[in-house]
Amino acid sequence: MTDTYVLPDLDIATRILSVFKGSSTIDPFASPYVFPTPTPTEADDLRTMATAILGLTGWSHRRLATTLGTTHPTIASILEGRAEGPVWRNSEYRNRLREMHTVVERIAALAPGDKRRVRSLLVYPREGGTAIEHMAAGRFDDAYLAAIETLRPAREGHLITGRRPRPVGQNTVALDDVE
Repeated sequence: MTDTYVLPDLDIATRILSVFKGSSTIDPFASPYVFPTPTPTEADDLRTMATAILGLTGWSHRRLATTLGTTHPTIASILEGRAEGPVWRNSEYRNRLREMHTVVERIAALAPGDKRRVRSLLVYPREGGTAIEHMAAGRFDDAYLAAIETLRPAREGHLITGRRPRPVGQNTVALDDVE
């Protein structure tokens, strides 16, 4: 018995090969995806952060500038992407803006979508000062803690007490004292 060999349809093969016509040799180890080379500039980064702060809090340029320790024209130059003013000459301002952005984003996560609530968490007076005062002084950890304490005040004894607390000295028993 003889096996017959059927030739493939050349029309289909021609159509398939036409797809690859003009393409270069394919590297089997190359990534199948082509990613654009990111070229973010520091101006875009600062503009994004300043816009986010203003959007989450509803602050004016002047309020953001006062908290950052600069002027409102400098904030306007940041929002326009122009590289001028003290923010560009001094890296401390850029770092403060980054820290402030982080704190405001975290506070906004506690009150999602509510600018008024975010503002109230930032300006509510606490024993150590408001969150805005802490940010203006460069104490960003304290600012976040002040906002959290405003949202959830500390309890009287600072520890959780159960419904049936045990008297001191009766909480544990040594294993050899078991009767």
